[in-house]
Amino acid sequence: MATWKDILKMFKKIKKACQKNKYLLIKNAITLKSFGLDFSFDDMFSIFGKHNNLAFENKTTPFLNQIIKLNELFIFKTYLDFVNTNLKDIFTIGNLDFFYSIRGEVGPTHEDSEHVLILGIKNTTYYHIDNIDLQINPGDVLYIPKGYYHHAFSSRERIILSLSLWKK
Repeated sequence: MATWKDILKMFKKIKKACQKNKYLLIKNAITLKSFGLDFSFDDMFSIFGKHNNLAFENKTTPFLNQIIKLNELFIFKTYLDFVNTNLKDIFTIGNLDFFYSIRGEVGPTHEDSEHVLILGIKNTTYYHIDNIDLQINPGDVLYIPKGYYHHAFSSRERIILSLSLWKK
């Protein structure tokens, strides 16, 4: 279980990774319950159903999807405020999105124009970066610098939160 001291160390590591332009995986970085982020699929779909201002985007298959722009929802405020407080000297916070698949899927290889902070929420997601497969479990954090080609894949249903970070 990550302590607050561990979480603060995580942000220092993310800043170093940004300076070196390297991706960084931190295992057991966040205790999801402490941020109110221990979601099930039912919880996620309930959030989408209750907030008609959220956008839903179908990715490459009907089984790989995205719910975008979660920033305005109160349930994410603690997490977003904590990230912003600890990274505001180098990043501006962008969109917070759910990415999920309802069965095992492989996402398209792509590069992002912004830095990305991935948080594992439900089940295991793998990210293929630099010819390495990284395993992201609930509570794990993956920092991906902008311009890094990567793709996500899973052998079963999964949920991650993806936060865009814009360098100042």
